[in-house]
Amino acid sequence: MGRTTPTVRQKIDSISKDCMKMKDMMEPADGELLERMLNLGKVHSPEINFSGLPVEFGYLLSIVFELFKIIRDGNR
Repeated sequence: MGRTTPTVRQKIDSISKDCMKMKDMMEPADGELLERMLNLGKVHSPEINFSGLPVEFGYLLSIVFELFKIIRDGNR
């Protein structure tokens, strides 16, 4: 019998897919940044899974966390 409850990664992919609908209405450069930002949230999916946080909040927190690291390190 198959799994009926989506995994954290599947939920994150679904949220990303929904957010990507915005990309079609954005300038190409902004759309690329949106895609890069959404991918940042996937970095910590294992931590989200084991934390017990709601997936949506964990995904947003992961994006913010990775953005802070980029700012701290001065990377683009």
